[in-house]
Amino acid sequence: MVASLLGGHSASRFGGRNLLIVASLGHVVTMIFWAFVGTSPLGLALFVITNMGLQMAIIAHQTLLTQLTPRASRGAIVGLFGTVTGVIGGVAPTVGAYLRDDFGSTAPFWIALIAGLDMAVFLQKLAISEDLPRG
Repeated sequence: MVASLLGGHSASRFGGRNLLIVASLGHVVTMIFWAFVGTSPLGLALFVITNMGLQMAIIAHQTLLTQLTPRASRGAIVGLFGTVTGVIGGVAPTVGAYLRDDFGSTAPFWIALIAGLDMAVFLQKLAISEDLPRG
């Protein structure tokens, strides 16, 4: 909750892109330190901090989505991302385990890359269609 409030305030003050960069780097750095420290009290503090960085990155991502999408399709895009996130979050562990077992440990990452590129192409087509005159 604190990370969401801090993320929202920071996104308003510094911009979504800057917050996403700082939050992503902070998440990665604290995750690496947490992996080395383990379950000591410092490790527990790093675990909390790394998850706060992740939450702030999510807030920054949502801020960027609202900045990048036209007002007319903003609700559809936010709804699409919310739905996709929920569906993927539900089935991803099972599908990822299947892909890892049958195709190797890099297969889930390749699928995620392909899905991300597909979404980028979809968003680009949506942005182009919003710029076309209606008639």
